[in-house]
Amino acid sequence: MSRRSSRIIYLVAPPVRGITPAEDYRINTEGLINVLEAARINGVERVTFGSSGSVYLGIPEGPYPETIPLPTESRNPVEAHVAGSAPDYAEAPGGVPFEGDDGDFCYVKDCAKGIQLITMAPTLRHTIYNVGGALR
Repeated sequence: MSRRSSRIIYLVAPPVRGITPAEDYRINTEGLINVLEAARINGVERVTFGSSGSVYLGIPEGPYPETIPLPTESRNPVEAHVAGSAPDYAEAPGGVPFEGDDGDFCYVKDCAKGIQLITMAPTLRHTIYNVGGALR
């Protein structure tokens, strides 16, 4: 017996370097259209679309509620870095994180759990959710 998926989590990040902005836009747009069309054809109930915390760059202070207007500019498609080593925040916007910092750092397993809970919830009260660190 075949079982269809009722939910899709779309977390795609293109390469930060090596492609032109036009190619980046094309890849992202075609990928999203393909996911949405597959969801439509297969009667998927919910598509959860994720982005990085870079959507909050340029906003002067946090915490960042879901209702805050977001800037449309960014320095690169994904303001994230994975290297299999301890992160070096020396060159990061705002510098090294510190206690009381307004930056929103979230443990990856906590972030994944938040996305899972949103995706699998029977109903949602909002269309946008910010999965991040705990508020003080």
